[in-house]
Amino acid sequence: MKARAALLLARDTCRCVALVLLTVAALTGGARAEEDESPVSRRTLDVTEDRNWFVFPVVASSPETGVQLGAMLMRFIPWLSWELQASRLEVMAYGTTKGQSSFSISPSLFLGDGKYRLYSVAAIEPWPANFYGIGNDTPDTPERYDLTNTLFDAVLERRLSQGWVGGIVYTARTEDMAPEPGGLLDTGGITGASGGTYGGLGIRLGFDSRDNTNAPYSGSVVRYQGLVFDPSLGSDLDFRIQRLSLRGYHTSSRGNTLAAAATVRLARGDVPFRYLSTPDGTFVLRGIEKRRYIDNDLLALQAEYRLHTRGVWGMTFFACLAQVTPRIEDVREDRFKSSLGFGLRYALRPEDRSNVRADLGWVDGQPGLILHFREAF
Repeated sequence: MKARAALLLARDTCRCVALVLLTVAALTGGARAEEDESPVSRRTLDVTEDRNWFVFPVVASSPETGVQLGAMLMRFIPWLSWELQASRLEVMAYGTTKGQSSFSISPSLFLGDGKYRLYSVAAIEPWPANFYGIGNDTPDTPERYDLTNTLFDAVLERRLSQGWVGGIVYTARTEDMAPEPGGLLDTGGITGASGGTYGGLGIRLGFDSRDNTNAPYSGSVVRYQGLVFDPSLGSDLDFRIQRLSLRGYHTSSRGNTLAAAATVRLARGDVPFRYLSTPDGTFVLRGIEKRRYIDNDLLALQAEYRLHTRGVWGMTFFACLAQVTPRIEDVREDRFKSSLGFGLRYALRPEDRSNVRADLGWVDGQPGLILHFREAF
């Protein structure tokens, strides 16, 4: 890793941290968070007596993909004691109504009495997509390009004291690109338009005090990741990416939960257009097509009010503001994109709050439907 890249990464980190801390202070109005009186618990799945494969359907929807249909095979690799988390292997394949498809293999291994987690994913994805241009205000008519993405990611994390986790991250991508003839990508003026190979190495640090990782009622999360892409790591281009997110959860005496989140993402250097910052439409700015707006930096603020019922059903109301800019200091209060909406929740496993969510968001004057097996945050 080059010394210059490391210095720039550190400088950008300071900016990123300062901005999110100021954002969270504004959101909370400077109030002191109430202490959680209940202890943090981590429920794990007891799989010590079953060595079989499990089969799950993949049914999801987003503006980028349309409906996703497929299947996932999962095999748990149990510990001798049910008190420790089980390692697992996942194999997933799905296709979409917009012509994309994905096949992936993802092992997740817990080592050293659960102190270490090694997670990796290898995938190949034929993925036609749209390009609208770069910026926070781009034309509504896109140009089409065909992409085949081959990827490998690996993360080694170590559980530290009192909810802290640290780790290292490696990522590698090979992109074969076929732009639309005569389009902006076909002119060669957009970085990454001809495809390429990108290798990155970085760090991950996080704090997690949630009472439940599926659908929290209380606690907070801080997550930071910084990646450097460099020719010495097998990358065609030299660039850096950072992401910092904060989340908080509070449940009222009526049993309903207020959740809030702030996210900042920074991209610096010779960044390929597919690596620029964007609201993904599934977890941030729900209802927008992924990469509808792209630029170097992203600031996103979210709030959600979750109504819990006694049965398997629940409801939520959410709001999100997001903006992409060439530099984070260029953020303007009158240029945010907004997503407002509501959603339904169905608890597949009420005992551990494993929910399926269906969210309908109104963004850019149009509705967007999201179906997913994970909460947005």
